[in-house]
Amino acid sequence: MLRRGALRFGSVGGAIQLQLTTQLSTKALRSKWKRRPKSSSNLAFPPAFTENLRRWQKLLKMEIDANERVIREHLSNSSWRDLSRRGLAIGNLRLVSHKVEPLCGRVVELETSDSEHWNSMGIKFKRGVPLVLCSGERISHLGECVLLSASERRIRLKLDGRAPELSVDHPTSYVLIPSVTAGVLHSLTKFLSESSSWKGLPGERILQYAYRAVPMPVVHRDRKLQCIQKLNDDQQRAVAAALNRSRPIVTIQGPPGTGKTAVVIEIILQAIRTKQKVLVCAPSNLAIENIIGRIRGETEASRMSLDPSISMEEDLKQHNSYSDLLRLYEQLNESIRLTGDSSITRKISQEATRLRDSMRKAGLTVIAPEFHFYDLIRLFLP
Repeated sequence: MLRRGALRFGSVGGAIQLQLTTQLSTKALRSKWKRRPKSSSNLAFPPAFTENLRRWQKLLKMEIDANERVIREHLSNSSWRDLSRRGLAIGNLRLVSHKVEPLCGRVVELETSDSEHWNSMGIKFKRGVPLVLCSGERISHLGECVLLSASERRIRLKLDGRAPELSVDHPTSYVLIPSVTAGVLHSLTKFLSESSSWKGLPGERILQYAYRAVPMPVVHRDRKLQCIQKLNDDQQRAVAAALNRSRPIVTIQGPPGTGKTAVVIEIILQAIRTKQKVLVCAPSNLAIENIIGRIRGETEASRMSLDPSISMEEDLKQHNSYSDLLRLYEQLNESIRLTGDSSITRKISQEATRLRDSMRKAGLTVIAPEFHFYDLIRLFLP
């Protein structure tokens, strides 16, 4: 047991709360996705881990197929009202707006006047859930989408770019049903099935250490650091361990109140002092907000999440070119409304993308809900 007031760290842990890896933050990132030597990429994982990869894929596929069969069976034999009663659809939706936004791309806003139906279904469709937008009583598929927000009988969706244009002038009734081709299980299955694509990429060596393809180095001493914050001895030792390049993985554990956040802040500040780039991940927006709030005065920080309404939009508004970006997107939406996918529309879209990219390079990161992990890592390349 870990006593209150103590902070413990080690090279290996079951639930890793912090991983600071020099492979990701320095050498591997500077390589800009260059392949590692064959001797590194050809290292084999233990047979038990390799067998687990195959078994996990099979089990996930079975679960996905079972869910898909249920949904497709209901879709083929039911109206949207029947699906609604089973908790598989939100129907009777009216299009309020359809436009292109700087943060999320194509965004659709729908509303329903059926308050009883909304009260029973609104809580079941959560932000970030992949859905399919359909039209009419026969549930004709229009395109895949992701739920951005849902409140007061209104729904905002991030619509797939391949979906057709929608018009508020057409009195069409829309239906939302669960996607059978996207979601967490599909993403995890794809990641596991594409294990060969990990070879030579940043982070591969970390997997090799974690799953015993490479022996974990034994480190007996960490270099003492001059801490920026006032930390106790346990916290200072944890910071020194995390910044030791000989330690590929460092786990820091402790009960509430032992100063883990202060240790994370110190690690970030020390890395910034030595011109390293740092990627901080957390399971909640609040945790990231707390960290950014404490380091904002020391360095530029970009916050990324699936919720564009918290912080990210405010950061975007602070940029000097924000008004120009809004103007371009207003022109883009007007051009789409008047001319559709014309050469003028494509030209405005390209200009808006260039401006948005230049804002990102200036220190502000714009991210869409379908952002891929490898795209995220690419942002941290020099």
